[in-house]
Amino acid sequence: MIQLLKMNAILENIKNNLSNYHILNSNFRERYNEIEENIKSAVVISIDSEFSGLSFASKFKNSLFHRGPDRYEVIKKNVDNFLIIEFGLTTFHFNRDENKYEAHMYNFFIFPRPIASVDTKFACQASSLQFLSKCSFDFNKFVYEGIPYLNEEQERVLRSELVEGKLFQQVERNVAFDDEKDIQRVISDVSVWASKAVVGEEYILENDNFRENVIVVYMIHKEIRNRYKDLWSTSSLNNIIVRKVVAGEREELISINGNYLERDILDYFLGFTKIFRLLVSSKKPIVGHNLFIDLMILYNQFYEPLPDNYSVFKKKINTLFPKIYDTKYISYELRKVLKKEDAWESNMLLDLYNYFAEGRGRESNLYRPDVKLWKQSVDQLDPDILVHEAGWDSYICGYCFLQLGHYFASATYGLDAYRRPLTSTEHINSVAKFANKVNVVRASIGYVNFAGDDPPSNRPQILLVKVKGNCSISSLEVAEMLAKYCSVDTKPLNNKSVLVAVSNFSCARQILRDFLKHEKYRVSLYHPFRDSTIIRGVLWSGLLISGGLCIGAFIQKLLK
Repeated sequence: MIQLLKMNAILENIKNNLSNYHILNSNFRERYNEIEENIKSAVVISIDSEFSGLSFASKFKNSLFHRGPDRYEVIKKNVDNFLIIEFGLTTFHFNRDENKYEAHMYNFFIFPRPIASVDTKFACQASSLQFLSKCSFDFNKFVYEGIPYLNEEQERVLRSELVEGKLFQQVERNVAFDDEKDIQRVISDVSVWASKAVVGEEYILENDNFRENVIVVYMIHKEIRNRYKDLWSTSSLNNIIVRKVVAGEREELISINGNYLERDILDYFLGFTKIFRLLVSSKKPIVGHNLFIDLMILYNQFYEPLPDNYSVFKKKINTLFPKIYDTKYISYELRKVLKKEDAWESNMLLDLYNYFAEGRGRESNLYRPDVKLWKQSVDQLDPDILVHEAGWDSYICGYCFLQLGHYFASATYGLDAYRRPLTSTEHINSVAKFANKVNVVRASIGYVNFAGDDPPSNRPQILLVKVKGNCSISSLEVAEMLAKYCSVDTKPLNNKSVLVAVSNFSCARQILRDFLKHEKYRVSLYHPFRDSTIIRGVLWSGLLISGGLCIGAFIQKLLK
């Protein structure tokens, strides 16, 4: 029990150290300009996401049969109703004189707040929420302090309601009972003051109950302006200032300000969407770790519904983010050329981070760039405790990307890399060949290429398992039988044959050898033209039709 209390105290201390990086609804507007400037001045930006869920049913699972379109379709069916609820973003800025990257880390809590006719429905998955709770995810910050957002369709709806003058009526219907009481009390106070005020006199409304409630502030402004023709209201430093004016002055203020209140409330509800749009407009390199799902949900949540066509999705992502780097994929590529004693144990993000943070990898330690969090000592933080906090994961992902870039740059520039520190441009250019190639987990292909055609399959040829005699066969039966060899996926071809996708070539060869003279099963390489009755049927139909046409033409010629 004492040990648990100590751990909780350590965790709480670490979380407090990171509180400056938590971006909430209450400090989003205050920090926006800082975040915008850091995005615009960064040499590279890394991201990470935590979701409300990932899958509805076991049938939606990754498979070694999947190519790009198959995987996209499976994920699309999975994630249409799930949300990013925590988004990590870290900007990296290079100081060449010190050979150092300064990192600015942000952890955004995101929540779809209702406004007028926009009321987002989304799904949660118990296992995902349980996982987040084990990682000390703060659900109160998510619900109570999450930043709102609008996708493009939702924004169009609100702008239309604004133009048609319907926004006030829509908002008025959604005001909570307690908020309505606060509004009426404030209006009553204003009424008492207005009855005695003279032209030019001001009244400052200070009230913690409505200060951070944009809906209530909006409603107070509208009520004052609609009820009192000799009053004008403005906002300043979270206060509402009411001023007594003459009719001509009020008309001039209306002409100057127009629908400022509506624009302001729309800007508020755009919220995190503005960060998404900054990332798009910056065209800076975007780095993630195994980020295919992140890109799909980002697109669906903050841009527009996912397109049905896989190729269209790839082109649109490439337009939004023309330079994407996946540290999972890059680490696989580097591991292929490393000496065994220099390689890391696994490509999981935390393991990769620990590998570089501990200074391992002898070949590129010289002039390795220092990467530091701005105004924060990493020594005060425990990566094992912070893992799966989106902000922290975005930081260590960017950290790994820069170290991977230094590895490849050292190899690219040879002796020159041993004479001087390399530049950030050289670090990034050295991994340019890996740009827009995003890792795909457990699939027929190794990566999705957002800038062109996907690669051919890097898996062994599909195996065909047939049962001898008059018995039938099931996919589950074959999967259980072959599980001892390696990771496999199966799907039925017919009641006597099952297709098997195998994870590696040595496993495929071993299975073929072991079943060469099996008494019950025959295993061979699958050839669609030979083994698929559907393809054979299509081919024979085509031959018969073309043959019939040729014979008909020949007979017509004879009859002439």
